[in-house]
Amino acid sequence: MEPSSSSQTSPSLIGRLRLAPANQEAWNTFVGRYGPKIYGWCRAWRLQEEDAQDVTQSVLVRLVEKIRTFDYDPARSFRGWLRTLTHHAWSDFLAGRRSATSGSGDSSILEWLETVEAREDLVARLDEEFDRELLEEAMVRVRLRVSPNHPNAR
Repeated sequence: MEPSSSSQTSPSLIGRLRLAPANQEAWNTFVGRYGPKIYGWCRAWRLQEEDAQDVTQSVLVRLVEKIRTFDYDPARSFRGWLRTLTHHAWSDFLAGRRSATSGSGDSSILEWLETVEAREDLVARLDEEFDRELLEEAMVRVRLRVSPNHPNAR
């Protein structure tokens, strides 16, 4: 019996994400394929459901940055690399939880962090970062298409 396509690493999917990090269809496929694996590792490491979801999302956000420079080597294990990345995120989560318990005791900061404004600020910052990364990617593509000897090139 052959392994299902969802249990095999997809070099073409990784390549599409690397070349076009804003490709939403490719990310949906990636999340559908690898998201449950990441979540499963988090649950196996005894995180509660919501915490496992948070760490899974954190790993996926890190992947947006890391996939751009990731070179797939079929001789090495992509899932091993992904598991290592997930383990680091899990460790960071636990370290954050420990440091959160030894805070300043200032409840006004905690109250602010739980406000709608704080969430909206985070969403706005994430949107700005995504727009910046998209612009950078577009600029790289334009530079590749414009000859340095072109009269309008810098």
